[in-house]
Amino acid sequence: MINVSGNFKLSATDLSNHLSCSHLTQLNRRVALGELNKPTWYDPSLEILIQRGREHEAAYVEYLKKAGLSIAHLKGQSLEASVEAMYQGNDVLVQARLDNEQWMGYADVLIKVPGQSKFGNWSYEVQDTKLSQNTRAGTILQLCLYTELLSVVQGSAPDKMYVVKPGENFQVESYRYAEFQSYYKQVKKNFESTMRGPAAATYPDPVEN
Repeated sequence: MINVSGNFKLSATDLSNHLSCSHLTQLNRRVALGELNKPTWYDPSLEILIQRGREHEAAYVEYLKKAGLSIAHLKGQSLEASVEAMYQGNDVLVQARLDNEQWMGYADVLIKVPGQSKFGNWSYEVQDTKLSQNTRAGTILQLCLYTELLSVVQGSAPDKMYVVKPGENFQVESYRYAEFQSYYKQVKKNFESTMRGPAAATYPDPVEN
């Protein structure tokens, strides 16, 4: 999360972090407000995982390109650039920015599918490239957030969302957004309530041994 002129901009990471640890939400809010300095450390194993994740995404995009799909690379670009790429009907949007009110994020891949949207007789669904063979709750929340943001952008709710795993032919797991929407909405509601409320003292009380 970041603080922009007194307003928080929130991401899927903030949501999944809150699900794992509400204390972490309190610490991140204090960092965003400038009340605490974020701890820094160098973890070479984490750097390796990040690089492997980038390579996995790049390999999947190349796989789609070889399949004859048109690719729009949007890393670091604006929401307006994402919308323009959708209007143009590109088959694959890579690192597309999605925004709505205080929430924002960059989807690994938006893939074009048949269906009605404000762009025409096509729409988009969210794909997330992950190294893990086991899909976690945080990943589902991330997919749900990006799917909700995409719904606002294209004027229609995607039916499915996907996790793309490594492998020669890239195993793709599909999930129906409607099946996870209530769970996602509840987690998001609790998180937003926490962010609107006063800072909470979440450290445990000291006790004698």
